[in-house]
Amino acid sequence: MRKAWSFAFAVPPNFNIEHLAGLENFLKKLPINHLYVVEVRNQSWLNKEFYSILKSNNTALAWTDNPLMAQNSELTTDFLYVRWEGDRKKVNGTLGKIEVEREEYLKLEAAKIEPLVNKRVEVFGYFGKYYSGYPPSDIVNLQKYLNNKKLS
Repeated sequence: MRKAWSFAFAVPPNFNIEHLAGLENFLKKLPINHLYVVEVRNQSWLNKEFYSILKSNNTALAWTDNPLMAQNSELTTDFLYVRWEGDRKKVNGTLGKIEVEREEYLKLEAAKIEPLVNKRVEVFGYFGKYYSGYPPSDIVNLQKYLNNKKLS
């Protein structure tokens, strides 16, 4: 039986790798029967020491689509959590329609995720309203590309 979700932690941009010991201490105190995700917003975190601490504490590193962060593809647990956030400067997100076409990018995302799904890695995701402006279409399109055997 899968563990229950407990927390997804979003670390603010001013919280950098200098806080690694504090984060490690915090993660060690969490109950082990839950799933945990850490989303960092400062590129200084993206290093082997941080990944190792996440792995030893069975905590996932969120993959993010955020204009302020470098793309990462480090898998630190047996599940993946992806946040497709988008760019608040380019998308209003309240119009109820697609404002920025993201289909080609979603094909690339599906191609990254598909090998993990084939290896039985559970994938969880979140589409923000700033990704394309209309998350329901983003979900449908990603599912379409994941179900398509020929990702081009």
